[in-house]
Amino acid sequence: MGTLASGIAHELGTPLAVIAMRAKMIASGEVPREDAAESCTIIAAQADRVTRIVRHLLDFARRRTPK
Repeated sequence: MGTLASGIAHELGTPLAVIAMRAKMIASGEVPREDAAESCTIIAAQADRVTRIVRHLLDFARRRTPK
């Protein structure tokens, strides 16, 4: 169970760190205005990645009838 939790933490933690870093860079003005759109695209892509991971976890956890 610990290995599973560690894997999930890593799979979710990495894109969440990217999202947080890019958002902070935009908010602080560290990213030039002309580069902000690229950072937003990266944020959206990483959020989609987290959504896919969570969807896969939910699909895995969903009860199924035995075959």
